[in-house]
Amino acid sequence: FDAPNDPAEAATLAAAERMASACGPATAALGPGGMRCAVRVMRCTEAWWRRTRESSRYYQRREESLSLYRETVRLDSEVRDVQARQMIVVEHALGQAQAERFHWLLHVDADEALFFPDEARHKDARAFFAEVPMHFTCVRFPNLEAVVESTEVEDPFREVTLFKMNAVLLEELGVEPRILPCGDVAEEDEDREPDLFSGHHADAVPGARPHGYTRLPRRERHALRKLLAAMHEVASKRGPVLEQLNIQLDPIPGAPSRDDDSDFSDDESCHGPRPHCPAYFNSYSNGKCAVRTEIGPRGELPPLPAGVHGFVRDGGAPLWTLLCKGPGAPVLLHYANCGFQAWRRKYELICAGHGTEDGAFSTTREGIAEMRSHIAAQQLTLRGQEEDLMRFYRTFVLGDEFDEMAYLAQFGLVLRLKAPGARLEAIRRRFEAAVAIPAADAPDVPHA
Repeated sequence: FDAPNDPAEAATLAAAERMASACGPATAALGPGGMRCAVRVMRCTEAWWRRTRESSRYYQRREESLSLYRETVRLDSEVRDVQARQMIVVEHALGQAQAERFHWLLHVDADEALFFPDEARHKDARAFFAEVPMHFTCVRFPNLEAVVESTEVEDPFREVTLFKMNAVLLEELGVEPRILPCGDVAEEDEDREPDLFSGHHADAVPGARPHGYTRLPRRERHALRKLLAAMHEVASKRGPVLEQLNIQLDPIPGAPSRDDDSDFSDDESCHGPRPHCPAYFNSYSNGKCAVRTEIGPRGELPPLPAGVHGFVRDGGAPLWTLLCKGPGAPVLLHYANCGFQAWRRKYELICAGHGTEDGAFSTTREGIAEMRSHIAAQQLTLRGQEEDLMRFYRTFVLGDEFDEMAYLAQFGLVLRLKAPGARLEAIRRRFEAAVAIPAADAPDVPHA
């Protein structure tokens, strides 16, 4: 808890401590299969931050050549950047996890949930991670972004069931493979048995790939082009609202021109250009990573967070990263911006107290220019006009003023998922039953 003395955090802190108490050795098991779940509450006081910064590798190595160290220190100490603080906290947690012999660490926020659609194969995270081949030291879970269907939401995990698909999961059916001049099917388009843990799903590898540049399969490139076409169509409807709100968005750095994306080309230009106006995801779209706590010989320090969406080996080398995709692949459900009042409180919080000219979060860090909705919300929050904030929320966050959801559904870009809410409800009932059992009557269960 980054602000343990904030009255606004009191209810959440009390709930976490209640959960921690319920998961103690004298109470009933909450996890599946009789496994015990543990909760530990960390109060990030000023004294805690002082000790943690002193021991952080970012601070200890800030004079070294790797820019990750000094940039993280700059963002933390000068800008008071939230993500830099998260990186330092996750680094601290990785050290504790390694010392206590945990195998994996996954960093997710309070509005996120890891969902395993193939319940028969992976009833929980333990079953999945036990299958990950040892050469994969990191796993990237693509995120699906929640679609809010009402202005106010009391409990997103109970009420929200509609999600936008992540671009990396899209495939166009019926696409012919690319044929090489020799008559063979191109390597990326060869038919393969579905395998969650195939080396072809490597998102990153240490050193160079054995065959150099790897193309996306043709069916994925075609799907991305359809997504981009749909985004431009949505943006054409929403664009006038953006102009009327007088929101100024800089061009996305390095974005290709439309002339570079011919339907007759067979190159990788399917990645752009994106529309100027927010038209699909309102938050991040690059997923979240889980990482092994021990990599390399015994005694090597744990990996380092490289941003809040990935990790590198101690010293900065890339990790062999699996991108989860294919039938039954787990996904991260991101219940972002659920309810106008919650959305407004979030931006009021992150648009104040930073070491920037206007006090809001930094808009100069790498990659942030692509988060169009995020920057637009910052501008409107700093102005403080309630009517403009509501209009933006209805148009771009609810995102159905022009029947966009029905349009996107035609291309499989939004889907309804009811299973996550049902499973979370079952967990709630299990927890409530556990905390109601007197300690003396609790059964003896295994610990994990």
